[in-house]
Amino acid sequence: MLPPDVEVAVADADSPSGWSARTLRELNPFYWGTRFSADGGWPSIAEHLA
Repeated sequence: MLPPDVEVAVADADSPSGWSARTLRELNPFYWGTRFSADGGWPSIAEHLA
């Protein structure tokens, strides 16, 4: 599992390079796993494996 602050490249027509970097948190703000974590935050790897 990747942490939420990992950046990935996405197409971006407004960028001179044609792409920009976004975090996983930005790409998926409604990630289902936060619903089931102890504190409502991004679940740890241990929580994913439980």
